[in-house]
Amino acid sequence: MSMLGEALNETLSFVKADGTNRKDGIKGLVTSGKVMTEDTSIQVEPNDRFLREIGNGLVEEYIVEDPGYRAAMPSMGVGAFYNSKVRRSDAPPASPSTIINNVQGANARVNINSVDNSQNLAAVADDGIFDLLREKLSESDVPKPDQASIQTAIEGWIPAECRMTP
Repeated sequence: MSMLGEALNETLSFVKADGTNRKDGIKGLVTSGKVMTEDTSIQVEPNDRFLREIGNGLVEEYIVEDPGYRAAMPSMGVGAFYNSKVRRSDAPPASPSTIINNVQGANARVNINSVDNSQNLAAVADDGIFDLLREKLSESDVPKPDQASIQTAIEGWIPAECRMTP
């Protein structure tokens, strides 16, 4: 028995996804989200099932998501084994999640597992119109206190790249 084998203190059954090839009496260990066994005579594949009978007669069923085969490491006294990633059969396949992407800017984009074939046109504000507004405001007969508030409003609409620096 290998060093790993000492930890495998549970008796499991293995069933292929199609219900064939049941094998009982497999020594293994069930932990959160994992089933470990040194029995490499079984061919573990995604959607196969491990069964564990618990003390009160109930049977827990685990669905394989990733077989997790590990090759032998003789120098460490460990033989080949499966460290399968599993989920309980009564658990949803994947927990729901929400992803929120906030994207801004002239050519901003998000590509996730895809090829970007997009073409973007970005318009940059011409500061000439704002210069004209400033000039007309200073030439107008609007009282100076009102001109200051109008000037503040104009500056609020100007994109940062077009703002005049004093």
